[in-house]
Amino acid sequence: FSVTSNYAALLQREGRPEEAEVLFRKASHLKPNDADTHCNLGRAIRDNGKVDEGLETLKNARSMDPRSSNVLMSLGETLLQHGELTDALEMLTCSLEANPLELGALEAFARFPEGAIKNVSKIRQYYHQAESLLDRQLPAPISQASCLLQAMTCGDSAPFHQDCELRLSGDTATVHQLLRVSLKRS
Repeated sequence: FSVTSNYAALLQREGRPEEAEVLFRKASHLKPNDADTHCNLGRAIRDNGKVDEGLETLKNARSMDPRSSNVLMSLGETLLQHGELTDALEMLTCSLEANPLELGALEAFARFPEGAIKNVSKIRQYYHQAESLLDRQLPAPISQASCLLQAMTCGDSAPFHQDCELRLSGDTATVHQLLRVSLKRS
């Protein structure tokens, strides 16, 4: 079982979701009540463009383990991709409540359409909590999401610009994009 799952995960990371899906299906038959296996299968199915089927598989995984931060995060990402923003936000928030270091959930917030997140300050708290738990700066894509959320509530763009310059390690194009969002909001 573990060899099949590990090889499937490797294929998934290498961008070969079709092959990964086949192996994850075999693994799910070997361990039909394992939430992580069904979660991996759901992601592979989703990554193959079958979002509806992937969503159902992920919902099944959640019924097996409703507290798994990985399952909740994967379900949230898929709901977001499916356009179910309210449910996606709920799943991603639940994922972070279960595990404040579920970095995939933090990164997913950046993919929400502008204005879709009503309680931006709560989401920003998750970023700050993760940074303090890691005792270091978050990886770049997650820092970009954090900066984007700051832009949504920032009034003074000068300190914001400096903060993003530091966080994004000189990615000036992104900083300027975030500044434009900030200036629109102020």
